[in-house]
Amino acid sequence: MFAQKRSLHGKRTFLMPLAILILIAIVASAALIVYSAFSARHAKMAAVVVRQSVQATHTITQFLTPVVTILETMRQWSHLGRLDIKNAPHLTTGLIPLIDHPHLKHIAALTIADNQGEAYLLLRDPKSPDHWITRVTGTGADKKQASFKRWNKYAIVRQWSENTVFDPRERPWYTNVIKDGAGEGIHWTEPYLFFTLQKLGITASVKAPSKNTGDTFQVIGSDILVDDLKKLISHLAIGNDGKIFIVTEHLEISDLSELIKSGKSSQMSAGNEPATALIPVMLQKHQDNAIQEKQAFRFKHNGKYWWGCISSSAAGKRMIRAGVIIAEHQVKTETWQSRYNLLFSSLAVLTIGVILLILLLATHKRRLDRITARIRYVDASEEALSKVIAEGESDTLEFKSTLRQNLKSGKPGKEIEIASLKTVAAFMNSDGGALLVGVEDSGNILGIEADGFQNEDRMLLHFNNLIKQHIGLEFAGCLFFDLRSMGTKKILVIDCERSDEPVFLKNKGGEDFYIRVGPGSRKLSTSEVIEYLKTRV
Repeated sequence: MFAQKRSLHGKRTFLMPLAILILIAIVASAALIVYSAFSARHAKMAAVVVRQSVQATHTITQFLTPVVTILETMRQWSHLGRLDIKNAPHLTTGLIPLIDHPHLKHIAALTIADNQGEAYLLLRDPKSPDHWITRVTGTGADKKQASFKRWNKYAIVRQWSENTVFDPRERPWYTNVIKDGAGEGIHWTEPYLFFTLQKLGITASVKAPSKNTGDTFQVIGSDILVDDLKKLISHLAIGNDGKIFIVTEHLEISDLSELIKSGKSSQMSAGNEPATALIPVMLQKHQDNAIQEKQAFRFKHNGKYWWGCISSSAAGKRMIRAGVIIAEHQVKTETWQSRYNLLFSSLAVLTIGVILLILLLATHKRRLDRITARIRYVDASEEALSKVIAEGESDTLEFKSTLRQNLKSGKPGKEIEIASLKTVAAFMNSDGGALLVGVEDSGNILGIEADGFQNEDRMLLHFNNLIKQHIGLEFAGCLFFDLRSMGTKKILVIDCERSDEPVFLKNKGGEDFYIRVGPGSRKLSTSEVIEYLKTRV
């Protein structure tokens, strides 16, 4: 009892000077910000540009991450021979669930084509959100006939044929991939006119070897309408002369800002300089001066001053690099407005912020320390992983001996898979964490061999399918997983980030909600879920 009281007293004596130090730091910081708003003009303008760059990158990445994830999934299916264009009904019933989700409505269509000119298209019916249209070309005796079917979920409600001149090998999403040779990267087209919809859009495409007889490879594409991209980025304040662009992994430049201004493929609105001039100048200066990402810089072009910045963000296992270019007069306007706003609101915000911050730190200090201290284990070294494993399980770290194998019965068990998924869901509903598969509770490295997968790719694909089936691909952006070597053995490392949306585990026709409580996962009742979501910060 004495030790407990002494511990509580220690916390009070620790928080009091901490609160005073925080108060002093905030007051000093506020004074410095006010001073900088008037004296450090360039620093303030740089901060505005960096914020716009980070916001643009984050917005674009959130929008494109499902596209990347779906393409990676379909590439794996192609490796396994599951994307058979000649078996269109089977293909349709497998692909509709992949994109039939409210968060994925910006994916207008999926396309698969092989080097023989055969192609399959799955298209959202523009006239009805509950219906789908498929088009198959190049598979019959008459290569100039396109076979169409209209689907209500998984039932065919109409079918017809039309004459067509469509050849996928002439489309930009196909030719972009072919130019890359044996590369396995994701390619993004410039805006072009979709063949069937006759609307402007862009396509992300990948190349995948196929196991189907007679095919050497397939090209898989995912279509996004320009109108949906315009809605996405039109709220970003880059000004009339500003630019938002993507630099792909193949150094292809896509000028998204022109979608806002003109909505025309490869055309500019009157008075605007072509993207081929300003953006390359900015990128060259960025490279010549060895400027870091998320670092704004000022440059001059054709007698006019500009600010530029590049940021990157992870989309699945790939990085998306986005940049902004803003005219200096546009940045000045925003900085002056922010100065006036700062002067009139700083005192009120400072007072309220100090009180709330002290209360927050006093109440949640331990939780905040745990969040900031957590590393991404999928990127950690073998030495770092060994040290973490030696420390044992915690509220942000859990071990599982196997992914699917029941070591007692010697057979794969669904209950073993669900146990791992409970942990994953609990981490995402809490403060995040990591699951290490192939490690016993004692910390002994068992490895992944006990699960009996044919190869490592099969294990990763199996886990990806478990996420799709029981949690949902819309949460794939919160998950990072890979196989890591530990001596002569390998373990599956699954990093789970905190999800902004509640994550439910689907199992046996129901949905369960889990959170982390200490070194374990706890299932909440319906009333507990409601209360938890009310207080979740």
